[in-house]
This record gives sequence, C-alpha cells and structure tokens, in this order.
Amino acid sequence: MDVRVLVVSLAWAVGLAGLFAGVVRLLRRREPPGIGAVTLALLITCGVAFPALVVVTRVARLDVFGVASLVWWTIIVGIPLAGILVLAQHPRRAVAWIAWGAVVVPLVLSWWGMRIEPSKLEVVETAVAVPNERAGVSPVRVGVISDIQFRQVGDHEREAVERLSAEHPDVIVVAGDIYQGPQDGFEAQLPTIRSLLGGLQAPGGVYLVGGDVDQPETRLAQVVEGTDVRWLHNEIVDVPVGDRTVRIGGVELSYASPAAKATIEELRTAPGDEVRLLVAHRPDVVLGLPLDDRIDLTIAGHTHGGQISVPGIGPLATASGVPRAMAAGGLHEHQGNQIFVTTGVGMERSQAPPVRLGVPPTIGVLTLSSGP
Repeated sequence: MDVRVLVVSLAWAVGLAGLFAGVVRLLRRREPPGIGAVTLALLITCGVAFPALVVVTRVARLDVFGVASLVWWTIIVGIPLAGILVLAQHPRRAVAWIAWGAVVVPLVLSWWGMRIEPSKLEVVETAVAVPNERAGVSPVRVGVISDIQFRQVGDHEREAVERLSAEHPDVIVVAGDIYQGPQDGFEAQLPTIRSLLGGLQAPGGVYLVGGDVDQPETRLAQVVEGTDVRWLHNEIVDVPVGDRTVRIGGVELSYASPAAKATIEELRTAPGDEVRLLVAHRPDVVLGLPLDDRIDLTIAGHTHGGQISVPGIGPLATASGVPRAMAAGGLHEHQGNQIFVTTGVGMERSQAPPVRLGVPPTIGVLTLSSGP
C-alpha cells in the first residue's frame, strides 16, 4: 500500500476518534456518558467528517481507492480507538457494552480481512453447458487465473500457479493484471515473473490478455518472452482438445477499440463448429454482445469480486458496469450469453487498503460439456 496514503488514513482515523471522544466528554455534563451523549457526538462527528473528507481527498490527491483506505482505516483503527477513549470516561453500562463491541469487532475484522482471508486461496469448479453439437465426447477443462497483482512474487502467487496446474486443465487463460508496481521493480523482477507464469502448464497451452496494471501492454511481450505463455492481443487461436477444436479470442484492455471489435466480430461470425471462448480483462465486454451470440463463453476478471462483500448486500464497489451480482464472480448469463468472472488471486495495490473480506482469492476450473 502507498505509504503516504497509509499515513493520511491513520491520521484521519485517529483525528475522527479524538473528535468523537472529545465531543462525548463535552456533552457528558459531569455524568457517565449515556446513549444520548454518544448518539449526538456521533452525529456531530459525521457532520464534520463529510465536508472534511472532500478537503482531505483533494489535498492528499486521493483516488477512489484512497477514499476506500480512509474508510477502512477509520473502521479498524478509528472506531476501536474511539471505543477505548469512551471506556476511559467510565460510561454507563449500555454505552460500555457498545464501546467494547466497537473495540473488538473491528479488530477481528481487520485480522481476518488483512491476515487470513487474502491467503485462503480457493479453487472454484464450475460446470459450463455448451450445445450438444459442439460438446464432443469428453469435457473441455479450462483453467482460469487473473488479477495476481503482486508487487513481489511470493508463496501466495506460487501456490496459485501450482494449484491450477495440478488441476490438469486442457488449456489455461490468464485474464490480465499481473504485476502492479513501479517500472524499476518490474524490470528487476522480470526473470521471476517469467518463472512464475512459466509454471502454468496445460497441454493445450496458456493464453494471456492484458489488464489495467499491465499498461503499456507491450510489457506483456517482455513477460512471455522465453516462456510457453502466449499473449493474445486482439488475436484468435485454434487449440485442438480431444475430438474438437477450442477457438480462443483474446482482446486488449480497451475492448471497444476498432481492433478489439474486429477480433470479437471474427470470433462470433466465422463459420465452424468450434467451442468459442472470448477472453478479456473487464467483464463489461459481454454487454456489447448480441442476444444469444455464437460465442460459447466469455471469461474475465478485473472486479476482484469487490474485495469486500457484505452478506445480504454483496460487493460494495466493483469498478465495472456489469450487474453487481455478475461482478461478484462466478458463472452468469447476460442476454443469453454466458460469462465467467473470476474474483482473482491478489488485491488492488497503490492507494487501496490491503484487504479481502467476504471474497477469498480464487482460481477457476471450468468444465465445458453438453447441456440443454
């Protein structure tokens, strides 16, 4: 995480906690703080915080992820600190219970969301139906990995690669967002990055498309050099798998560019009975496909499933125009077109808080076989 943003976020969280506790002290009138004083202090603090947020965002040059950091650190540092400061004022019993909850619950959430869940890699196995005339005798297994988004290759990234290869997929697709960090770090780690991606093994090959953090996409030419990974930049390949052919079209990040549109048009209109896969980083590409299109499946990443998902609500933010349920990950259908969105392996870096909560990292194994 950006150190500057971390410092700003911590200062913001501590400042709000101090403001809240100070207002409680002013309102208590020499009596133990009660529900009324705490509620009024909360309203006053929120009233100050919202306009202050606008100022801090501009002065500190925070993007949307930076604002998310302010909120996250307020939850896991500011709220517990406020609870401790209120407890120090010997509040009434009801307020004391609330204050203890404000201390304990955020600390548990931070421990789980920052230390445990980001490393709880899961393999998501999904059955995908294709028309009988294209299903073939045996299923096609497609491995999916995306949004590794490391600043430095570590055990977590190696585990993801090893576990996906151990599933023995027929082909593997990498839906973008590999390395997120400074250019000098990229150059220093290039051999390690190649070694990591070179560990992806599938008899039908490994195919990569560019994501947001892979810009300029010419970086990917360096990444795949000397490996068996093939970078698909507005390109289509035919891959023999068993008794049929899988046609894979990979498009650039700007899926609405003329070159990307031409690739998608060729993939969907060319004659033949192949199983056809469209691979793009952003799931929004499916929104432009015609009703009940010839493409059998679109595969994408990008959303991270929101990284934070609240039960009963879903992802709080998705950075995508697709429906939130789709952005949350998994297999979905849009206007008769199937799309699989993987929640990814890594986390957003730069100004974003380093957290996954309710959205564990995943790799996908898709089994394409005959369906209704």
